[in-house]
Amino acid sequence: MPDFNVLPDGNLEIRLCDGEAVEIDWDDLTSYGESAAFAELIEPLRANSEWDVVQPEDVGALTDAPIISDGVSHPDSGRVAVWGNVWWFPNYQVTDPIEVLRRDGRVVFEAAPENGKRKVYECEVCRSSGIESTRYGGGYCPTCRGYGMILVERAPGVSEEVL
Repeated sequence: MPDFNVLPDGNLEIRLCDGEAVEIDWDDLTSYGESAAFAELIEPLRANSEWDVVQPEDVGALTDAPIISDGVSHPDSGRVAVWGNVWWFPNYQVTDPIEVLRRDGRVVFEAAPENGKRKVYECEVCRSSGIESTRYGGGYCPTCRGYGMILVERAPGVSEEVL
């Protein structure tokens, strides 16, 4: 599984570990298409964390670029909740990020401008039951697994447009 590192400029570097390029069946991987290929490539990370590949419509993006987030939930309702930071590969129409990773051993995804502008949410359901369930980012509540998260305060410097 590749290493994921957030660079000082906020961009996300995906780097292959030593010898990993030889172990990957690149022909099979590229036959999936970009989003599915990245999902397959990071499967061990997806299974053990909140990282995942997301569809542009899940974050309101007007692009078909591959997008990765460090905060994705898949509740039973079937709706995808993206509440973490988001990175995308804007040059996707010209350059295949899987090919860049294969060729160079690393690929860099650009940070979305909204990263770092987290808002604080609380779950109404849990709060009314006396249970503390506060998190950064909206989406579903990890405590009761409901969609009762409401904005309670903005982080310093977050403008009204971000809400």
